[in-house]
Amino acid sequence: MTRKTKKSKTPFIVGGLFIFIMVGSAFGVILGSYSSNKDKVKYGEFSFSPIDNGMWRTKIGGSYMDFEYTPDVLLDLELDKQTTDLLRNAAEIDFTYDYDSEVASEIALIQFQMEQVYFKDRYFRTGATEENSYDKEIIKCTDATVSVPVIYFVYGNETGIRNERNCIIAESDSQRDMNAMRDRIVYAALGVME
Repeated sequence: MTRKTKKSKTPFIVGGLFIFIMVGSAFGVILGSYSSNKDKVKYGEFSFSPIDNGMWRTKIGGSYMDFEYTPDVLLDLELDKQTTDLLRNAAEIDFTYDYDSEVASEIALIQFQMEQVYFKDRYFRTGATEENSYDKEIIKCTDATVSVPVIYFVYGNETGIRNERNCIIAESDSQRDMNAMRDRIVYAALGVME
Protein backbone atom coordinates (compact mmCIF):
# COMPACT_ATOMS: atom_id res chain seq x y z
CA MET A 1 0.00 0.00 0.00
CA THR A 2 1.23 3.48 -0.86
CA ARG A 3 1.16 6.19 1.62
CA LYS A 4 0.27 9.81 0.78
CA THR A 5 2.39 12.45 2.38
CA LYS A 6 0.88 15.68 3.53
CA LYS A 7 2.26 18.72 1.79
CA SER A 8 2.94 21.74 3.94
CA LYS A 9 0.85 24.82 3.21
CA THR A 10 3.49 27.17 4.63
CA PRO A 11 5.25 27.92 1.28
CA PHE A 12 1.89 28.82 -0.29
CA ILE A 13 0.96 31.13 2.58
CA VAL A 14 4.35 32.86 2.54
CA GLY A 15 4.25 33.16 -1.26
CA GLY A 16 0.73 34.57 -1.18
CA LEU A 17 1.67 37.06 1.51
CA PHE A 18 4.72 38.14 -0.52
CA ILE A 19 2.60 38.67 -3.67
CA PHE A 20 0.01 40.63 -1.65
CA ILE A 21 2.70 42.95 -0.26
CA MET A 22 4.25 43.53 -3.69
CA VAL A 23 0.93 44.29 -5.38
CA GLY A 24 -0.13 46.53 -2.46
CA SER A 25 3.13 48.46 -2.63
CA ALA A 26 2.78 49.07 -6.36
CA PHE A 27 -0.80 50.20 -5.85
CA GLY A 28 0.33 52.60 -3.08
CA VAL A 29 2.98 54.16 -5.32
CA ILE A 30 0.44 54.68 -8.10
CA LEU A 31 -2.09 56.29 -5.74
CA GLY A 32 0.63 58.42 -4.14
CA SER A 33 1.61 59.92 -7.47
CA TYR A 34 -1.99 60.90 -8.17
CA SER A 35 -2.61 62.37 -4.73
CA SER A 36 0.37 64.74 -4.90
CA ASN A 37 -1.64 67.04 -7.16
CA LYS A 38 -4.46 67.03 -4.62
CA ASP A 39 -2.08 68.45 -2.00
CA LYS A 40 -1.52 71.60 -4.07
CA VAL A 41 -3.29 74.75 -3.01
CA LYS A 42 -4.53 77.11 -5.69
CA TYR A 43 -5.00 80.78 -4.81
CA GLY A 44 -5.91 83.06 -7.71
CA GLU A 45 -3.31 82.53 -10.42
CA PHE A 46 -0.80 81.03 -7.96
CA SER A 47 -0.33 77.34 -7.24
CA PHE A 48 1.33 76.31 -3.97
CA SER A 49 3.01 72.92 -3.66
CA PRO A 50 4.08 71.39 -0.36
CA ILE A 51 7.81 70.75 0.03
CA ASP A 52 9.71 68.50 2.42
CA ASN A 53 10.26 70.94 5.29
CA GLY A 54 6.59 71.79 5.81
CA MET A 55 6.84 74.90 3.66
CA TRP A 56 4.87 75.79 0.53
CA ARG A 57 6.51 76.75 -2.77
CA THR A 58 5.12 78.95 -5.52
CA LYS A 59 6.45 80.95 -8.44
CA ILE A 60 6.13 84.73 -8.18
CA GLY A 61 7.55 87.05 -10.82
CA GLY A 62 9.65 84.27 -12.36
CA SER A 63 11.23 83.16 -9.06
CA TYR A 64 10.32 80.28 -6.78
CA MET A 65 9.64 81.32 -3.20
CA ASP A 66 8.90 79.28 -0.09
CA PHE A 67 6.34 80.27 2.52
CA GLU A 68 5.22 78.84 5.83
CA TYR A 69 1.57 79.61 5.12
CA THR A 70 -0.62 79.58 2.03
CA PRO A 71 -2.79 82.65 1.39
CA ASP A 72 -6.07 80.84 2.09
CA VAL A 73 -5.17 80.37 5.77
CA LEU A 74 -4.18 84.04 6.18
CA LEU A 75 -7.48 85.60 5.17
CA ASP A 76 -8.20 86.61 8.79
CA LEU A 77 -5.04 88.76 8.84
CA GLU A 78 -6.53 91.78 7.16
CA LEU A 79 -4.66 94.51 5.34
CA ASP A 80 -6.59 97.47 4.01
CA LYS A 81 -6.20 98.61 0.41
CA GLN A 82 -4.18 101.67 1.45
CA THR A 83 -1.58 99.46 3.15
CA THR A 84 -1.44 97.03 0.23
CA ASP A 85 -0.96 99.91 -2.24
CA LEU A 86 1.67 101.43 0.04
CA LEU A 87 3.69 98.18 -0.03
CA ARG A 88 3.33 97.69 -3.79
CA ASN A 89 4.19 101.25 -4.82
CA ALA A 90 7.01 101.97 -2.37
CA ALA A 91 10.35 103.07 -3.81
CA GLU A 92 11.99 101.58 -0.72
CA ILE A 93 10.76 99.54 2.24
CA ASP A 94 12.37 99.97 5.64
CA PHE A 95 12.17 97.27 8.31
CA THR A 96 12.71 97.82 12.01
CA TYR A 97 12.24 96.14 15.36
CA ASP A 98 13.09 96.62 19.03
CA TYR A 99 16.64 95.37 19.42
CA ASP A 100 16.14 94.48 23.10
CA SER A 101 12.81 92.68 22.56
CA GLU A 102 12.21 89.23 24.07
CA VAL A 103 11.92 87.86 20.53
CA ALA A 104 14.62 89.98 18.89
CA SER A 105 16.44 86.99 17.37
CA GLU A 106 13.21 85.63 15.86
CA ILE A 107 12.34 89.04 14.40
CA ALA A 108 15.90 89.41 13.09
CA LEU A 109 15.37 86.14 11.19
CA ILE A 110 12.13 87.50 9.71
CA GLN A 111 14.00 90.66 8.73
CA PHE A 112 16.72 88.59 7.05
CA GLN A 113 14.17 86.47 5.17
CA MET A 114 12.31 89.51 3.92
CA GLU A 115 15.51 91.20 2.78
CA GLN A 116 17.30 88.22 1.21
CA VAL A 117 14.42 86.15 -0.15
CA TYR A 118 11.24 88.09 -0.71
CA PHE A 119 12.43 91.63 -1.44
CA LYS A 120 15.85 90.86 -2.94
CA ASP A 121 14.92 92.79 -6.10
CA ARG A 122 13.74 95.90 -4.23
CA TYR A 123 15.51 98.44 -2.13
CA PHE A 124 14.99 97.12 1.40
CA ARG A 125 16.73 98.83 4.31
CA THR A 126 16.99 97.17 7.71
CA GLY A 127 17.48 98.66 11.11
CA ALA A 128 16.39 98.78 14.71
CA THR A 129 14.40 101.30 16.74
CA GLU A 130 17.36 102.21 19.00
CA GLU A 131 21.14 102.10 19.13
CA ASN A 132 22.45 98.56 19.13
CA SER A 133 25.68 96.58 19.24
CA TYR A 134 25.34 95.59 15.57
CA ASP A 135 25.44 99.21 14.40
CA LYS A 136 22.14 98.77 12.58
CA GLU A 137 20.65 101.99 11.35
CA ILE A 138 18.06 103.53 13.60
CA ILE A 139 14.67 103.36 11.87
CA LYS A 140 11.51 104.49 13.62
CA CYS A 141 7.88 104.75 12.63
CA THR A 142 8.25 108.53 12.60
CA ASP A 143 10.59 108.06 9.59
CA ALA A 144 7.84 106.45 7.48
CA THR A 145 6.59 108.18 4.32
CA VAL A 146 4.38 107.21 1.39
CA SER A 147 7.41 106.44 -0.79
CA VAL A 148 9.37 104.79 2.06
CA PRO A 149 7.02 102.97 4.44
CA VAL A 150 8.38 101.27 7.56
CA ILE A 151 7.51 97.71 8.54
CA TYR A 152 7.79 97.45 12.32
CA PHE A 153 7.59 94.01 13.95
CA VAL A 154 6.87 94.33 17.64
CA TYR A 155 6.34 91.88 20.47
CA GLY A 156 3.06 92.80 22.17
CA ASN A 157 -0.36 91.73 23.38
CA GLU A 158 -2.32 92.72 20.28
CA THR A 159 -2.17 90.32 17.34
CA GLY A 160 -2.60 91.92 13.96
CA ILE A 161 -1.28 94.27 11.33
CA ARG A 162 -2.16 97.96 11.29
CA ASN A 163 -1.01 101.04 9.40
CA GLU A 164 -0.25 104.14 11.41
CA ARG A 165 0.91 107.03 9.20
CA ASN A 166 2.72 104.76 6.69
CA CYS A 167 4.25 102.60 9.42
CA ILE A 168 2.99 99.04 9.05
CA ILE A 169 3.01 97.56 12.54
CA ALA A 170 2.92 93.77 12.85
CA GLU A 171 2.32 92.96 16.50
CA SER A 172 2.06 89.60 18.24
CA ASP A 173 3.17 87.69 21.29
CA SER A 174 4.00 84.49 19.38
CA GLN A 175 6.61 83.52 16.81
CA ARG A 176 4.01 81.55 14.86
CA ASP A 177 1.81 84.62 14.42
CA MET A 178 4.81 86.74 13.45
CA ASN A 179 5.68 84.25 10.70
CA ALA A 180 2.09 84.37 9.48
CA MET A 181 2.22 88.19 9.42
CA ARG A 182 5.51 88.07 7.50
CA ASP A 183 3.89 85.89 4.83
CA ARG A 184 0.75 88.07 4.73
CA ILE A 185 2.77 91.27 4.24
CA VAL A 186 4.91 89.67 1.53
CA TYR A 187 1.84 88.31 -0.28
CA ALA A 188 0.32 91.80 -0.30
CA ALA A 189 3.53 93.46 -1.48
CA LEU A 190 4.07 90.94 -4.31
CA GLY A 191 0.47 90.95 -5.53
CA VAL A 192 -0.58 87.49 -4.40
CA MET A 193 -3.23 88.83 -1.96
CA GLU A 194 -5.05 92.13 -1.73
